[in-house]
Amino acid sequence: MNKPCAPKLKNNLSNLFIITGACGTGKSSLVPGLKKPFPDFEVYDFDDYGVPENPTVEWRREATLHWLEIVRDKALRQTKTILAGLIAPADIQEFTRDSNLTIRFCLLDIDQEERAFRLIKRGATQELIDDLEELTDFPQWLSESIFEYIVIDTTKLTIGEVTEKVTEWIEVF
Repeated sequence: MNKPCAPKLKNNLSNLFIITGACGTGKSSLVPGLKKPFPDFEVYDFDDYGVPENPTVEWRREATLHWLEIVRDKALRQTKTILAGLIAPADIQEFTRDSNLTIRFCLLDIDQEERAFRLIKRGATQELIDDLEELTDFPQWLSESIFEYIVIDTTKLTIGEVTEKVTEWIEVF
């Protein structure tokens, strides 16, 4: 399921590591734990852009462009960046053509039942959970993309365990 990784690029200072997945997989919870092992990286939570009450696909694309502009600026300074959020590979493929970035994806995946449990615990309605079902196509979106990626199933993992796995993935590069 994972695309093979390219050779280690420790000298490539313009890496972008995108941690993506559907709501409830642990993306935002993971961000604070990634700042300590990567003090020289810029680490961002996609939701810091500001999430409207009823986010739309257009809002997600607008937010993605906002973050890509920040990442482009950081890349010019040869800064490594971690961006965690609901980012679809198709929304950034065009961006990579004009960029000197090496972009890698980590998909946080989750069992649907556990995802619903986590979202309800956060106050989501069943209606919202049903509306978000379209976001379960991430594995297909990634497999059809041009990007290298790994998949981490967060269903039975604590946030500490997820942070450990993501840290190990990033450290390879």
